[in-house]
Amino acid sequence: MDHAFKQQLAAVLADLLNGNYEHMLISALTTEDETDKNDVQNFNTEFKAFTNSINRNRDMVRQLLPEIFNVISTLASVDISLQIESDNISRQMSNLNVVSKRFKDEFKQIESAQKENAGLVSKASEQLKQGSDDILKIDADLNTGKTMIDDIQVTLHELTSKSADMSGEVDTLINLTKKIGSTIGGIKTIADQTTLLALNASVEAARAGQAGKGFAVVAQEIRSLSDNTKKLLDTLNGLLDKVKTSSDNSKDSIQATSGSISAIDKKAALLKDNMEMNNKATQNVKANIRDIYDFIQSVSNLTSQTTQIIEAGSSRVEEIYTVVQDVSAVSQEIGKVRDTFDTIMSTSGKKITTLSGSIMQTRQMGISNQGFIEIIQKAIMAHQKWVQTAKDIVRTMKLSPLQSDEHKCAFGYYYYSMTPANLEVGRIWRDVERIHHDLHSKGPKIIAAVMKNDRRMAEDYLNEAVQNSQIIVGMFENIIQLTKNLGQTSVFLPPVRR
Repeated sequence: MDHAFKQQLAAVLADLLNGNYEHMLISALTTEDETDKNDVQNFNTEFKAFTNSINRNRDMVRQLLPEIFNVISTLASVDISLQIESDNISRQMSNLNVVSKRFKDEFKQIESAQKENAGLVSKASEQLKQGSDDILKIDADLNTGKTMIDDIQVTLHELTSKSADMSGEVDTLINLTKKIGSTIGGIKTIADQTTLLALNASVEAARAGQAGKGFAVVAQEIRSLSDNTKKLLDTLNGLLDKVKTSSDNSKDSIQATSGSISAIDKKAALLKDNMEMNNKATQNVKANIRDIYDFIQSVSNLTSQTTQIIEAGSSRVEEIYTVVQDVSAVSQEIGKVRDTFDTIMSTSGKKITTLSGSIMQTRQMGISNQGFIEIIQKAIMAHQKWVQTAKDIVRTMKLSPLQSDEHKCAFGYYYYSMTPANLEVGRIWRDVERIHHDLHSKGPKIIAAVMKNDRRMAEDYLNEAVQNSQIIVGMFENIIQLTKNLGQTSVFLPPVRR
């Protein structure tokens, strides 16, 4: 193997070790040794096929690695969206849980009060029915008293018609006075009974409460009339005693008796009129009580129906409360899924991007300067979009997904997985971290201000974020310009020494 061939082979191996596959592709081994020409030609053919395969795989990897970062950044966006929606659901479910619990308790109170009202209506209905029965008894007693007064009037009329005949019949008058005395005794007994009935009516009226006030007045009137009747009967007894003791002066006694009988007849007529008036009043009260009773029965039926509706509603409220509890449990499970997803993104996502970044900085699979420029251009657009989202949140005072972790934004995954080797680019690259952190830290502050409905505070944080974004964009533009100035020299790799 001649010296020139050895030098060619050493150069090819150097290109292979340095990842300089483009140079290897156009390289070919040559030799003057006729015995090695066939082997060299076979080697060149197989080695070119090998380098072609490596280049194809390298191109595929170079295309794949940015897609990995795109997928990770998309998942990070999904993560923040899931976090926002999960927090919203959690807050809404917490509010709904409180409202449904309060609604349930209030419905229970309404149900309890309705049952108590139903009991009161039922009790009032029973008491009113008892009052109605008492009125019927009083009405019967008044009719009986009226009949008795009619009988008394008939008797008085008979006494008046016979008084003329009694002037010559003293003995007959004496006998008649005895009969009258007996009759008066019966009347007194009736008066006593009427007084007792009036007393009982007063007691029953007092028990009836407000509904029995009218009955109490009627009972008092009957009692007064009964007392007056007894007084009149006592007077009549006195007159009869005078008749007995003054039988010699029968004519005068008869005239006096006739006058007394006439007075009694007038008072009996007056008592009868009063009792008829009381009877009419009793009839009116009885009709009113019937109307009230019918109304209370209607209220009772309506109360019963309302109670059934409330009980059915209470059952539905219980079902709603149970559903709310179930949904709340689902909300908690969503929160756990969110936490699990966040953990995966924080661990696996970081590992994947770190590994991909390492690959992108190798000589064999390294990203080109143009690829790096495209990453920075996308970062500019991403941060401008971030600022626009923040502006929309402040303008509408409504929450939207806004990445607050600089490690998880699309640029952050690139930033923390690769470091430019170029000194000028590397200096700016290091300075980006602080301002990039300040920008994303404004996200939670803006969201907190919006949740407090403090527009002024939100606008202050937004203005700070806009200033941070402008600084970052300026730094990105400087990085792009410096990278363009490098030409073919990789921004991530030192120059290859041949």
